[in-house]
Amino acid sequence: MRPPVSPPEPPPLAETPAATGAAHARAVLAMAAWGQTIPLYALLLGTFDALTLSMLRYVVGVPLIAALALAWRVLWPVPLGRDALRLVALGSLGMAGLVTLSTLGLSLSDPVTAVFVAAASPLIHTVMAVVVFRERMAPGAAAALALATAGLLLITLDGALATGDGRPGFRGGEVLLLGASSCWAWYSMQARRWFPKTSDVRLTAWSMIVCLPFLVALWGLGWAAGVAALPAERPPVGTLLLLVWVVGTSACVGVVLWHGAVGALGGSVSAIYLALPPMFGLLLGLAFGFTPSPLQLAGGALVVGAALRMYLRRALGGTA
Repeated sequence: MRPPVSPPEPPPLAETPAATGAAHARAVLAMAAWGQTIPLYALLLGTFDALTLSMLRYVVGVPLIAALALAWRVLWPVPLGRDALRLVALGSLGMAGLVTLSTLGLSLSDPVTAVFVAAASPLIHTVMAVVVFRERMAPGAAAALALATAGLLLITLDGALATGDGRPGFRGGEVLLLGASSCWAWYSMQARRWFPKTSDVRLTAWSMIVCLPFLVALWGLGWAAGVAALPAERPPVGTLLLLVWVVGTSACVGVVLWHGAVGALGGSVSAIYLALPPMFGLLLGLAFGFTPSPLQLAGGALVVGAALRMYLRRALGGTA
């Protein structure tokens, strides 16, 4: 009789203050890379439809991340056997699931309630880490998540009040947005359990390479249905450069940094930082003439304070 197979151990967490600090820095930089997409993708959607922009993220991103992996000498050899099957699962259910569900969800959601759903992302990641992957809840994580969620709710409250009656609408796509967050939470933590010793660049590169065919197939279905198409005229050079910048920093560098943070800090701690992208987007929005309201500033202070509290607690050995 075979002995029972124990579940895979989670990746080792950072233990020294220097390693912990570097992991937290990677998480913050990843959130900055993702946060900038909030206003910049809004600009790009003036040229590309949602499905086309989703596909172009990886049409542009795969050559960029492949070049980075070649420069790091980690692209080869090609994954085979069990590793290849695992990458197919990560690329299809994780990355392609995220892009597909988020694209459809945003198109079917009220903009205000869509932002409220985004506030649940840290909670979804923490629940996934604790319930599905059996991670221990980090000391102070519950309080930090409560602060971060309260901050995001304050940020979005101003938008809800601006709708006229103060009641954001529900259109059904919000459920798909929750599914998108769940796909990314699963991908983030499962990738490091299946590939604990694989470099962050190699793991990101092959996940994106495997994801691309699924997104191309989705775009093909959208084109056949008449809801997706390439621009009739060549976009301006500035628009194309903006696309390369956003994809290179968010879809490539941001994911590489995120893998490093999750591998060192674990899923439940890293999830706290998922409250930061709206703040970075808000700061970048200032360049486009957007002035935050007092409610948004108060919410931002709570979000940043939650992440800072979590970092200080771990850096100081749980005394913060």
